[in-house]
Amino acid sequence: MLLLLGAGSLGALTSCGPVKAPRVSLGGSAQPRLVPTASRVDVVPGRTLVTPVRVDGPISGAAKPQLSLADGRDVDASLVWIGVEPDVRSWSSWLPAFERWVVSPASDGAIPTSLGAWHLVAALPADAGTQPLELHGRSIAVNWLADPDTLRPSNAPGAWEPWRLRDDSPQPDAQLLAPEWRSPLRLWHARLVTTSLGRPTATPGIWQVRGDSGVLDRLAELIEARWRVGLARLWYADEAVCRRLLATLGRTVEITPGTHAPAWPTDPSALDSLLIDLLDPRLKGRALAVRASAWVEAMPQTAVWVEDDAAELLGDASEPLVRIRAAGLGESPELVWVSGAGDYRVGEPRALEPGGVVEVAVPAAAGRSVTGGRGFTVRCGVQAKSVAARELYAIRPPGLRCGPLYLDWTLAAWAASQPGAGDLTGPEYSAVVLLYKDTSGAGTSGWAAFIECAAPAPAPSPAPAAPSTGDGGVGRG
Repeated sequence: MLLLLGAGSLGALTSCGPVKAPRVSLGGSAQPRLVPTASRVDVVPGRTLVTPVRVDGPISGAAKPQLSLADGRDVDASLVWIGVEPDVRSWSSWLPAFERWVVSPASDGAIPTSLGAWHLVAALPADAGTQPLELHGRSIAVNWLADPDTLRPSNAPGAWEPWRLRDDSPQPDAQLLAPEWRSPLRLWHARLVTTSLGRPTATPGIWQVRGDSGVLDRLAELIEARWRVGLARLWYADEAVCRRLLATLGRTVEITPGTHAPAWPTDPSALDSLLIDLLDPRLKGRALAVRASAWVEAMPQTAVWVEDDAAELLGDASEPLVRIRAAGLGESPELVWVSGAGDYRVGEPRALEPGGVVEVAVPAAAGRSVTGGRGFTVRCGVQAKSVAARELYAIRPPGLRCGPLYLDWTLAAWAASQPGAGDLTGPEYSAVVLLYKDTSGAGTSGWAAFIECAAPAPAPSPAPAAPSTGDGGVGRG
């Protein structure tokens, strides 16, 4: 589904497999009909509009979109294909992997095959005001936004801060944050949690792209401008709710001492829905604050996972101790406790702070019987989530073949408490481990693991526009 953010819907394509790139010819000489796919197009005077369109009819490479203002002025516009080719080398990043982009104007006469959509790209004049826009003689639903640089009132107090997090907000780990900087759809988020959105910069992005990277630069600028306007509207409506939303959008969790991992919502549909509401001219004051507050409360409040299936052994090797962890993603402290077989509580309740992590150690034998292991229920406030610890395996010569193996944690799987979301599956991928007794004396545990992995070779990609810090992953305990 193509959403309001212009190319925001392309974010969902990053979970698809690698895309081959033969070229597809365009044909036809008639002027096609271009129809914006969004029910409302949010635009900023003086900024470049990038919005998805449906093309009815054949596309001619020589044809140009006919876009005009109500005062009769023509607006320079072009029809551009924007697509993505997900990079298999980025499959284990904590945040959604960065994309390899394809930008190809219809004037090229052909487009590389990729997952994407046609977009209308138009440089809107700064003095356009609030005039209606016509595309091929048909009016399109336009919501003119104020220039975000004009929104701060001249007499605003120093605490007028709709575009920045609190000063004491932990900085996310730079390596884990790297994919946000490399996506024009998510650059605004990286800036919000680091430099703030109050000081826009015109530095080009570091996206991997075949074609005109300037189109992606303009797209990133437009998306950031929309977020700046939306957050400012909410600040004017209810400062307290805006601060709550900013805290949710900038949430981190200290996964190891001194390392804060991003823990904010990443679902493109949820973020698109939020921005649509923040910019809805029909939502003002209390109504806007209520909608934003409901969005915050609908986000996951906790993440729970099994940190170690057999951290210690109690008495003998048949009774492992399971370490279960919970992370606070919400706004308020919660009480965490674990129950096992018969729904009886196991261990002592623990206090969980927002952004904090607590650990509860419980005997595996106290869990309820589930396929392949022992199950536990972790209650955090009014929420309850189930986790499972794997059973112990007997190892006999020549060793134990282990599987299935998981990819590193992703934020989406971790926040949903779904460790299986990262399974290595499919005929093109395989990973197996043989655990065996090590007699070489090289190690300290007396055990060794032989790991064999296979994956398809990644397609060649263009060099990035600027140096990159790489993608970060969070391993499983």
